[in-house]
Amino acid sequence: MAGGKLSPRQKMINMMYLVLTALLALNVTKEVINAFVTINESVELSKDNIDKKNQMTYELFKQQMDNDAKKYSAVNDQAQNIRKGATELNKYIDELKVKLIRTADKIDDGLPTPKLHDMENKEDYDTPTHIMIGDDDAQGKR
Repeated sequence: MAGGKLSPRQKMINMMYLVLTALLALNVTKEVINAFVTINESVELSKDNIDKKNQMTYELFKQQMDNDAKKYSAVNDQAQNIRKGATELNKYIDELKVKLIRTADKIDDGLPTPKLHDMENKEDYDTPTHIMIGDDDAQGKR
């Protein structure tokens, strides 16, 4: 495809290969994004299962505190601090996901936020970049 004198027919075939490759690249990108949506759903399910397990662990801490508060108070305090930090982190991630979906799909205030697999504008790469990294300025300082 890259050499010497080519007939007009061969040039056209080469051009068609380039166009086909570009179209395939565009389709693959959307498929990769859909794969991430599937992974996200799996992660959400795992998160729910771990939340249930953690809830049982916190109940065991409470039982141990009832039995011997002096012995388990320091450990219980650490567990509650970790729980608070994890809750704040989960809340931040969920708020960020909602902001990304609402901004990319241009959803007005008051309207419900769709789930990730129902998002219409998955191929919008600029919006997440602007939200997560910031706008590009002329000096490149961001």
